[in-house]
Amino acid sequence: MSERDADFDGDGFADLAFGGGWAEVEDLADDGVVLVVYGSETVAPSRVQSWSETEFVQRPHPSFGSALGVGDFDGDGYSDLAIGANEEPVDSRESAGLVRILYGSPTGLTAARSQRWTQNSPDISGNAEPNDGFGSSLAAADLGHGPEDDLAIGVHGENHDSGAVNVIYGSPQGLSSRNDQIWSQASPGITETPEQYDAFGLTVVTGQFRDSAYADLAVGVYVESPGNSLSSGAVHILNGSPDGLTARDSQYFTQPDLGVDGEEVQSAAFSFSLAAGRFTGGPTDDLAVGAPFAGDHSGLVHVLYSSPSGLRTDRTQVWSQASPGIHGSPETEDTFGWALTAGSFGRDTAGRQFDDLVIRVPGELTTDSDEEGGGLNVLYGSPAGLTASGNQAITKAVTSEALGIDVSWRRQLTAARLGRSDLDQLIVGSEDWITVLPSRQDGLAATGPQWTARSLGHPEIWTGLADKVTG
Repeated sequence: MSERDADFDGDGFADLAFGGGWAEVEDLADDGVVLVVYGSETVAPSRVQSWSETEFVQRPHPSFGSALGVGDFDGDGYSDLAIGANEEPVDSRESAGLVRILYGSPTGLTAARSQRWTQNSPDISGNAEPNDGFGSSLAAADLGHGPEDDLAIGVHGENHDSGAVNVIYGSPQGLSSRNDQIWSQASPGITETPEQYDAFGLTVVTGQFRDSAYADLAVGVYVESPGNSLSSGAVHILNGSPDGLTARDSQYFTQPDLGVDGEEVQSAAFSFSLAAGRFTGGPTDDLAVGAPFAGDHSGLVHVLYSSPSGLRTDRTQVWSQASPGIHGSPETEDTFGWALTAGSFGRDTAGRQFDDLVIRVPGELTTDSDEEGGGLNVLYGSPAGLTASGNQAITKAVTSEALGIDVSWRRQLTAARLGRSDLDQLIVGSEDWITVLPSRQDGLAATGPQWTARSLGHPEIWTGLADKVTG
């Protein structure tokens, strides 16, 4: 099992959580449901739990599960699950948003000690306001203030959609409002200024982007318009420290900073997707940044490599379907880079494991008549970083799943080391299916087990099975 995997019951096998489903629960229609699949010695689930907010508050919460995050917030060795419900009302304020925390135990996730966080919770920065979207994105890691994991919560609608991120810190008792922070482009030391519709915090990811005992936080601002570039996007890096996240030595990147300019920048949505991974096999994390609307929505992915002092701009990569050695060709609406995930999927060299990058291409069509296409593109790591050597395309032509149908911005991927595998498996979420693509020494397999809500024992879940996955 990878150190990044979820293990809610501490049995040594990776577990998975799936959000974005709807069901009738106790005669309440359109209630959001999260499924938790517990791992076993094989890829097959050992048992499955379902969770909805109606277990705590007796009314439907359709957006429950719109974002998921995993961390050990009380440091007891069991993974805990953060569940976003970013469109839920708080004290009659529509779409203010909330986050539910379920704590792990020897029997798995339990309702005991569960927490409900909003911006109206005592001592939490900000105020719950209509359309704030608190919980629209989640990311966990040890950002400071002790060894427990902490939780970054995207609030992309804060201050007329300029956006913010709340950070709640862990403790031996779990997440606590003590040391709570709120970050925005109005925070001291942060580059740029808040503007309407920037959507600061709609995407967040944690990683160790420099030589430090603490994780750092990457915050996407995909509607940022630096200079004359309308909605081209940007990404901020906030650094972890003994005192929590700090703007000291923070970093800020746009596409022109990475050598891309002109038409590829306009409305590119740089930072619409983010993924952290060790693509060179080094001790620190590199950052992949999706810009799926670049070039008439054909899409680009940028990769920033890390150093002891932070992410570098003197050694970056730009990948698209026009890059030499990459399968496919750039076409309007391919949206290469819609979703990203990193994991070790094979093809390693010199006895070392390297993280690889999976890129979702929801608009890719297998044939001209294929209206339910979509695909994945896999870039493999090496001592020099991601390379086109061995590039792999997985489309509907080789798997039965429509990998891009009915896309939403939440449609996600994740990697987990299921069973006793020494490599990660790729878990692909779609509206009706969960597809598990196993890894081999020569890379990802193009087909693998597929689960439905019914096959997992929950026929009451009738749509949106796995908009969001984490493991």
